[in-house]
Amino acid sequence: MKLFGFLLLLLLFFIKINVLRGSCVNIPCSFNVRGGFENNLDDSCKAYWSDSTSFDSENAKLKPTKEMTGDLTKKDCTTTFNNASLLQSAKYYFRLQCNNPLRFTFTQAGVDISLIDDPPSPTLTPSTLEVEEGASVSLTCSAPAPCWSHPPALTWSSNLGQSQETLQENQDKTKVRTSVMNFNASHLHHGNKISCTAVYQKQDGIHDVTAETSLTPDISYSPKDVQISFSPSAPILENQKVTLTCSSNANPAVENYTWYRPDGDQETFIGTGSSFNVTVSKVKSTFFCKATNALGFKRSSNLQINVQCIILCSKRISLHIDNYDQCLFLVISVKCIQHDCDQLLSLSSMIDPPQILFSSHCTSTESQLNCSCETLGNPSPNIQWYLNGLTVNHSKCEIFNETLNRTILRSFFTLNQPHKKNHLTLICRTVNSLGSASQQFCVSSQQVSTEHQRMSFVHL
Repeated sequence: MKLFGFLLLLLLFFIKINVLRGSCVNIPCSFNVRGGFENNLDDSCKAYWSDSTSFDSENAKLKPTKEMTGDLTKKDCTTTFNNASLLQSAKYYFRLQCNNPLRFTFTQAGVDISLIDDPPSPTLTPSTLEVEEGASVSLTCSAPAPCWSHPPALTWSSNLGQSQETLQENQDKTKVRTSVMNFNASHLHHGNKISCTAVYQKQDGIHDVTAETSLTPDISYSPKDVQISFSPSAPILENQKVTLTCSSNANPAVENYTWYRPDGDQETFIGTGSSFNVTVSKVKSTFFCKATNALGFKRSSNLQINVQCIILCSKRISLHIDNYDQCLFLVISVKCIQHDCDQLLSLSSMIDPPQILFSSHCTSTESQLNCSCETLGNPSPNIQWYLNGLTVNHSKCEIFNETLNRTILRSFFTLNQPHKKNHLTLICRTVNSLGSASQQFCVSSQQVSTEHQRMSFVHL
């Protein structure tokens, strides 16, 4: 009846619906009746669907029951198919047929059905995320809900904040499941994937299917976790050069590293660069760095390097004298104590008279005798060598003095061709304003030994 073609209007328009196999589908549909034909809308009216523009109730592909359709008397032709196996991928048209003259196929509009095995990926809005730390962020995940009774469940990979789900209707009357998550951007989110997963429940008893979409946020932030390392590793000696390295986590990357030495409430600038070479000492052993990028800077904590100043050794020696011409000593044990600067300064303030250290020794070959004498005292002591009772000057032997610090002096004695003398008695004598100490080295037949004429022990 062509008359009804002008009097009826299908409000479905052309829409496209992806239908998951094994699931249900809702086809949104409504129509309008013009003129006085609304009286023909009664309980006898039925809905039919087919993939042909020319069909009737007899050859319709789909014959939904009244439970599957909306209230046709209220011009609602929305149809639910609980078993998508009844459908095939095609364009379907709607026919309204009543037990009265109202019978019409709506060919000017239809629905395009596509059967799919896997659901489409959800949509993230915005699709990219580039913000500064602290910014308020709102992410929306949406997934189509072709089956209104079983819409997909949306889950987020990370619990960044609170999320809220709703089932919304599109302009074409199809529905979509949305989840909105709100959070404040943090540097901890930078580079960590944020994903949204849609879980679809199927009605054919087969396992659920999922689809996922994600984005990787780019969060800009000022430097974090500024740390200092140094090499070589401990122990570090007085006036030794070390390499300091400053590292940080920042986006954008750190533009500048600066180095400082704390000085009370002040700070002294000493250099720039991620790595910095510096000579450390007791009074210059604490450092920190600052990392700066376009968004700000951060200071590291102080690095205190434990500076080692000296190693002192004490020897326990038992003495045995065979005769006047030969001295023989047996070293039973050796104990070395490593001091840091505080201990050394305390030690040097305690020891006033000079003391010859047990690191003093001699070595002898057929052609040369080499001896070293180390003394500790405050004020700084002097050293004088005596060979066979006579004062040794630099013209007869090689003597070299080395000052280790303000309280320790080391002197080297060298004698060539010692074998020409049958017996040698060498004495190292140290003196300061508070006292003296001496040590005798006895050399005979290429044997070297040590006798302490005066010994003092420091208890640490």
